[in-house]
Amino acid sequence: MNHVDMDISIEIQGYDIVTELAHGNYGAVYLGVQRSLNRLVAVKILADDLKRDKEYIKQFYHEAQVAAQLSHPNVVQAYDVGHAITEHFYFAMELVDGEDLSKKIKRDGKIHWRQ
Repeated sequence: MNHVDMDISIEIQGYDIVTELAHGNYGAVYLGVQRSLNRLVAVKILADDLKRDKEYIKQFYHEAQVAAQLSHPNVVQAYDVGHAITEHFYFAMELVDGEDLSKKIKRDGKIHWRQ
């Protein structure tokens, strides 16, 4: 089973990177497959210009570690964090199917806290 989009040159041991889902100033989020469990995941990859910033890398790992401590239906599960073969820093997490929250807010305005 080969899920990999050949245009993506990111190699993370144990994962296949399929396609980009979103990107921003700090990096990109990709659809991935965690091979050992054959499950779809979201993989956040730190931007190339930040992967040499030791302070930001420390914050990136901290974000993943904090997420791993949380268990709530409205918070994604953290699965893995690390440094890839291709020198990328990654954070693998639960893939949530649905609309991008920022797009929903732009369209509908404020969201009530109970939602």
